[in-house]
Formats: sequence, C-alpha cells, structure tokens
Amino acid sequence: MTTQQRDIAAQADTTTHAHHAVVYATVSDSAAVTVRYPVSSEDHGFLSERSVPVAAELTDVLGDAAVTVSFVPREAGPAMPVAPPVYDIVVAMTLIVLYTRMLYLYKPLLPSVFKAKFYSYTARVLAESLDVNIIKLTDMSSALLILSLAPALCAIAGSYGLGGESYGVSDHIMPIALGAVVLVALWRRLVTGIVRGASKSYLFFEALRLNDKLTFCFWGLVITPITALTAFVPHDMFMVLRYAIMAALVLMVLHHTIELTKLFIRWRVSFLQYILYLCMVELLPISFIITVIQKSETL
Repeated sequence: MTTQQRDIAAQADTTTHAHHAVVYATVSDSAAVTVRYPVSSEDHGFLSERSVPVAAELTDVLGDAAVTVSFVPREAGPAMPVAPPVYDIVVAMTLIVLYTRMLYLYKPLLPSVFKAKFYSYTARVLAESLDVNIIKLTDMSSALLILSLAPALCAIAGSYGLGGESYGVSDHIMPIALGAVVLVALWRRLVTGIVRGASKSYLFFEALRLNDKLTFCFWGLVITPITALTAFVPHDMFMVLRYAIMAALVLMVLHHTIELTKLFIRWRVSFLQYILYLCMVELLPISFIITVIQKSETL
C-alpha cells in the first residue's frame, strides 16, 4: 500500500464503528473511485470525499464496512422554455388589437349583448332594432371567437403534449386547428342555407341566425381575452388558465344547445326536425374531424 492509501485507511478506521463508508464508483472503473466517509464520529451526516486508485483493495483501505455502489450519470433533460414561442405572441397580439378596437367602437352596446343572453325581452328588442352597429358588433365578435377557438384548442392540446410544445399555442397544429374551426363554421352556414331555401321558413331561420349571432358574440367577448392571456403567463399559471379555457368551451357548448332548444320549442318545431338539425349541422362536422384525427394517430 502507498502512503496515501495508508492515510486513508487510518482515518477511515477511526469512524467505521459509528458509520458505514459508501464508495461510489463510475461504471467504467477506468481511473479512480470516489470515497465518501464521515469526517469524525461526532459529525453525523457530514461526509468528505477523496479519490483513490482503482487498483487499491477497498477492504484494505476502508475495512469490511465498505459498500460499493455503481451508478450511471443522468443525462440533462430538455430545459423548460422561459417564454412561449414568438408565434404565440403574434397570435395573442392580433386578438388583443382586434378585441380592443371592438370594445372602443361598440362599448355602449356591450351591456345589451350580455343582457340579451339572460333576458328574452332584450333579445327581442335587439332583433327588432335596425341599428347597423349591432350587426357589426355581432359579426366582429363572432369572427374573434373563430380566431380564438383555434389557439384555445392548440393551448389545450399543447399542454397534453399533442402539439410538441410544453405549453401555449403550438405552431405545428395551429393551421390545422384554424382550418377545422373554419370548416365547421362554413359547414353550418352551408347546410343552414340549403335547409332554409328548401323549407321556405325564412322567418324561423332569420330568428335562428340572430340567436346564433348573439350567442357567439357573447362567448367571443368572454373567450378571446382568456385565450390571449395564455401567451403571456408562465407555465404554472398557464396550467390554471388551461382549465379556465376548457370550462369556458364546455359552458359555451351547453349554452348554445340550451338556446337552440328553447328557440325550436318557441317556434313549435317538431322534435324529429330538431334532432335532424342537431345531428346534421352541429354534430356531423365535429364527429368527422374527431374521426380524422383518430385515424391519423393510428397511421
């Protein structure tokens, strides 16, 4: 044994009666092993380290109480992004600019839109009014809802790892989500126009159009700021806003279904026609998109 090995053995022998020495050895065992041992019998929990040649016998250095533990160094995981991608900021800023402009132009009409979804009298007053600003407000808010649904769906999908992003809007699935939302909107307008022309029920479909405009205008005012906010919050806060977005989407679907049912009952439309409309206009495009996504995942 060399002089360095004798020094290590002498110092370890004074503490082996109180603590077990642990030897951490790399997998390769090519150069040296790192020995961790108590500095003294009184310093419980305080360990010192020293490297000794591999050729030395561990039992000669530390005694029979030595234990060898092999370990493999862990690879560093991918770092969490400090801020969401620039693409998210661009989408969020677009929503904020359009939303702010809408609030500035049509601020006096906003209370009437909110009241119309809770009071049927206010809805009838808006339906009978000839104010062009009401039409512009509902059109702009509905367009904002379409733009907001795409990043909202991307944010939910990205939080579950479906879009390749840790959080926020994923630029990989954003065009797909936006295309799906636009496809559903175009499908609803196309089928409604065809049924309206075939049935000659112009008054009913005019009431249906206004009902949809007020509903989507209301939820456009609610969902747009929540969606835009997700691009500027840290990861922990986004995980909370993710549930707020999902809750808002669920409430929007329920609210739209209830309002649609009330409209069909008020106009004395048969239950069979209501089910056919619900399946053809509302459920068919969504179920088609879900089926396509499931098929693409299995390929």
